[in-house]
Amino acid sequence: MTEHSRPRQYPHSQPPDSASRAPGSHEFASDESVSDEPVSDEPVSGEPVSGQQSLRLRLRSLDAFPIVPGDFDAATVPKNPYDLMATWLDGAISSGVSQPHAMVLSTVDGDGRPDARTLLLKDVTSDQRDRAPGSDSGAGRTDGFWFASMSDGPKGEQLVENPAAALTLYWREQARQVRVRGQVFEGPREVSEADFRARSPQARAAALTGEQSKPLPGADAVRRQLAAAQEFVAGNPLFVPRAWTAYRLQPEEIEFWQTTAAREQVRVRYSRTASSWEHASLWH
Repeated sequence: MTEHSRPRQYPHSQPPDSASRAPGSHEFASDESVSDEPVSDEPVSGEPVSGQQSLRLRLRSLDAFPIVPGDFDAATVPKNPYDLMATWLDGAISSGVSQPHAMVLSTVDGDGRPDARTLLLKDVTSDQRDRAPGSDSGAGRTDGFWFASMSDGPKGEQLVENPAAALTLYWREQARQVRVRGQVFEGPREVSEADFRARSPQARAAALTGEQSKPLPGADAVRRQLAAAQEFVAGNPLFVPRAWTAYRLQPEEIEFWQTTAAREQVRVRYSRTASSWEHASLWH
């Protein structure tokens, strides 16, 4: 039995054709939600939903952007993507966007099979020294997007097999999206410990209960294990499981996307060079 397969223990307890569009145009070319073409109720495959409007028709009839977003001028973005990230994230928090720190982490396992899950953004750190990327545990750079999890769960195991990953943040109320791609590194142990201790007692107990992503043993067993973990946490408030890890995704690309009131899609992608960042506007 390997360490990863054992139950968790704690001490002392159990393209559309681009030629058809003018250069620089951001108009929707294929957004069916704004098309004047009649929508057929003929299903793509299978039979329509009996006795009600087909799911396909209902989905196609929805407005892609039911809000009126602000403007995003690609010509005035800052040189450093972290400055724009700070502005957008602060705006999302201040305007009351629901769960602005929720993001999708996408990974790939050793067999090349993709996986994704939603978790919380814990911090964003900008390397103001703007040093060149290193090859040893992210040496030379301290910037990145931080998240935390047990290293002995699926995401931790996948990151060992392939540390390349992607993050996606989507703020529906502002019609904005941020996409990040890069390599993931484990952060310093003291950061992991501080992150775990900052969690609520209930959240710490939940993290100590069971094996992540494994089948539940039954409601009664779950309640017993959770109660035992809660009692342990109450008596050991400084305890941090060895597997709890703060991860830093060190980006090589950061893309900012927004639709505007004119229903344009504006995309700006920052790419890491040897010692700084360069950016460019993209076709949507």
